[in-house]
Amino acid sequence: MTLRTSPVNHQGSISIVKADNDLVIAGYASVEMVDKQGDLITRGALRDAFDSFMKADGFRNVQLAHSNIQVGSVIPQYTDSDGRVWKSGVDDAGMFVVIQLRDDIEKAREVASEIRKGALRGFSIGGQAFKRMRKSDQQHGDYTEISKLELHEVTICEKGINPEATFRILKEDTSMTGENDALSELSNVLDRLNHRMDAMEKGEMPEGLKEHMADK
Repeated sequence: MTLRTSPVNHQGSISIVKADNDLVIAGYASVEMVDKQGDLITRGALRDAFDSFMKADGFRNVQLAHSNIQVGSVIPQYTDSDGRVWKSGVDDAGMFVVIQLRDDIEKAREVASEIRKGALRGFSIGGQAFKRMRKSDQQHGDYTEISKLELHEVTICEKGINPEATFRILKEDTSMTGENDALSELSNVLDRLNHRMDAMEKGEMPEGLKEHMADK
């Protein structure tokens, strides 16, 4: 079954970390929470899929809105002009990606321009789910757990049908610019992600990601 996720939400989850002719952005592309389509991808599934995705050098596709237009690629890491190291990986919140935008085709240059304007503000992922199970619990309600998948691409998109599926541009070249249960879960996720982004801005690596990278 082909998997398409809704854009992932979090205030402050994506940063532009380099911007001139080249553009590098970073943020969480997927987190372990029930999305708008009622799917929850486990961190274990994300980690296995992402590890395989990153081993396929040359096929770490970043697309525009699931369009089959490759506008960039996921890179293992990037060191910005302040010496801060941004690393792709899966930590205890979800899948964090560092993306290098292309500058050799017009469509990618258009995407970079729209990112700078704030018109493109979200991430989504595409792939194939192999293990799906319907579940229901007090925290999440009814949902489908995906415990095994193959990751095909990360996509850059506009604000989706989920009003929270947006990101805030934090830096450009280091200077530019039940319902209650669901809301509670979302608030907790946002708090964790913001703490990780704050740590990265200070040049620190979040503990979950640090342990994952140490295993490589």
